[in-house]
Amino acid sequence: MRRHKAFFMGMALLGALCGGCFLISAQMTIVYKAGDGFGTADQSVYSYHVDLNDNSDYREHNDKIKNVEAFGFDVTVANLTGSPANGEGYISFSEIVSPTVANIQAQATRVFSGIPLEPGETRTITYDESQRYIDRIDVLDEAIKQGIVWFYVITDQGIRISSTGLTLVMTVNLQA
Repeated sequence: MRRHKAFFMGMALLGALCGGCFLISAQMTIVYKAGDGFGTADQSVYSYHVDLNDNSDYREHNDKIKNVEAFGFDVTVANLTGSPANGEGYISFSEIVSPTVANIQAQATRVFSGIPLEPGETRTITYDESQRYIDRIDVLDEAIKQGIVWFYVITDQGIRISSTGLTLVMTVNLQA
């Protein structure tokens, strides 16, 4: 009986010790309000300087970020034209001096596309819906690890980003 009890206690101790060895990561969600952006005169380009170091959760844990588990955004957009319209987003790791459509497409990486709007339509793109438009989670992963990026939205046909602004939501895996 003693022998079995010692065996089970030893197994329990071994299980407890090994159990801690398997805990190698945790998750954290970062919410970053990017605001309304700065639009060009023709309102076809919006730029956002994103500095995640402004977020206290990011500052506290940025050195432990392994990778991005999920990324999405919330924004309200409006098509102020009589034609169907579309929008796409780009990330650059340095500011594009003259952020025209051509310069952004040449110097930045597209990370989301295909947000369609009917003529005169205004709608909110929710976090869940935004995930279906994301093209390059690998670039977003690198952007979040670096913490400072420029985010550009290119629109056609007069799409306007509303005053409710852009909110980025990132779920990241952390090293223990």
